[in-house]
Amino acid sequence: MTKNAPQNQSDYNKDRHSSFGAMYQRKNVEIFEEPTPQGRRLLILGIITFISLLLPHIGIIFFVLWHKDKPKDAKWPGVAALLGLTISISIYVLSIIPQIT
Repeated sequence: MTKNAPQNQSDYNKDRHSSFGAMYQRKNVEIFEEPTPQGRRLLILGIITFISLLLPHIGIIFFVLWHKDKPKDAKWPGVAALLGLTISISIYVLSIIPQIT
């Protein structure tokens, strides 16, 4: 005998995702949990690194402040600051070349 067609959208979704049936069985489960301290630290470090790429002096400041206490964390803002500085100098030099010739 064939399976009956789903009566509503939620039945359709349950049938469609039957491999995740155990996930639907549990109740009162939060989908988004609080990030762990390690995850929060990495998120903040990523934001600081991105800002350091755009504003290299901020990355140099974080590198100087953290290089003794947190050498692994200080590495990424420092690298981003050097990369941002290199990119900005390259853009400056490339903008001057057409004016010289």
